[in-house]
Amino acid sequence: LLCKDSDKQKQAEKLHRYFGHPSCKRLKEVVQESDFNSKELIKEIEKVSENCDHCIRYRRDRSRPKSSLLSPGDVNEIVCMDLKTLSTGHLMLHVIDLFSRFSATSIIADKTKE
Repeated sequence: LLCKDSDKQKQAEKLHRYFGHPSCKRLKEVVQESDFNSKELIKEIEKVSENCDHCIRYRRDRSRPKSSLLSPGDVNEIVCMDLKTLSTGHLMLHVIDLFSRFSATSIIADKTKE
């Protein structure tokens, strides 16, 4: 796979494509475990991984949190509520206190306010 070329950029590009566009970290681990480990090749792998058109185009988006980073400091400071329709047609209200993780459920007649 690797020839004793002096062109480290071509070697890095070839390795990056050959192994299916792995992350920079994973490819550096593979090279460091091999007999062809060199600082120049590691630097070129970093450059190739950052500038690869295929990797940039198909890169995963950074995951976004589904909830906020707020953490409750006291009971009933942050409460989550969910309203579900049961198979019988009744409505179920589920309330969770995020501080104590206390959970309460109740069947309610309808969504109108009292």
